[in-house]
Amino acid sequence: MLNIWALEKHTSVKYVLLLLVNEFGTNSFKVDIEGNLDNRAVYLQHRAQNSTRAYIFTNGQIKERYGVHLEFPFSASANVFLEAYENLTYSGLKRILTDHLDLWNG
Repeated sequence: MLNIWALEKHTSVKYVLLLLVNEFGTNSFKVDIEGNLDNRAVYLQHRAQNSTRAYIFTNGQIKERYGVHLEFPFSASANVFLEAYENLTYSGLKRILTDHLDLWNG
């Protein structure tokens, strides 16, 4: 089980991770702790498909707002492989992540 407080991340990132785990459960998504990212950013991965990811960041965002880049699996027929949103409230971020990562209460 991932200890969010042990991550070398800014409090704003730990806070949003705690909110998401509290709302959806620890098995609803994976946190990529392998990448050497900024301490104000984190990658979340779909629990079954690692190429479906969300890069959540607080750099350059209004206080208590989030930016997110959604990554999609590569497909020769797909027109989009990345979507970006900025200055989202937690509820806006949650709606986007629920769809993108197929989150469930677990």
